[in-house]
Amino acid sequence: MTYEFNEEELEQIEKIKSRFPEVKPATLPVLWLAQEKFGHVKPEVQKLVAQTLDLPEAHVHGVAEF
Repeated sequence: MTYEFNEEELEQIEKIKSRFPEVKPATLPVLWLAQEKFGHVKPEVQKLVAQTLDLPEAHVHGVAEF
């Protein structure tokens, strides 16, 4: 299965990012969005979130597993 965000979701992510002075705090809200869409945040989804936010996968994994 290929995991992707659609255009509307990418716009939502941009709005989430705009609420913070840097991108790292947006990780959890974007993970919530991904979980709502895909029903889980398995490593493949975490990788998508990391790529979308231009963050290290290790950071996203750490937030997801906390």
